[in-house]
Amino acid sequence: MHGGQRGDSVHDRSAPEPIHAMTTPSVIIVGGGPVGVMGGLLLAQRGFSVIVFERQTQVYNLPRAITMDDEIQRVFAGAGLLEGLQAIT
Repeated sequence: MHGGQRGDSVHDRSAPEPIHAMTTPSVIIVGGGPVGVMGGLLLAQRGFSVIVFERQTQVYNLPRAITMDDEIQRVFAGAGLLEGLQAIT
């Protein structure tokens, strides 16, 4: 993912990787909200080269959802995130 998208707290936001230095992605996602980031993660886990573009430079720190139903829990489990989320919710 490209620096500056929501949910990406690991990368240094002050020095995003120049686009010309990256390989050509097979998927481009515009919008680093919950759906864009999850879609990018799931595609990358399946071997696609993915880049997510987000115009905001800061992470939106307020919750975007008020509940997690069975379906989204299956998605989180498939992405390897469910145990970590359950530990903090």
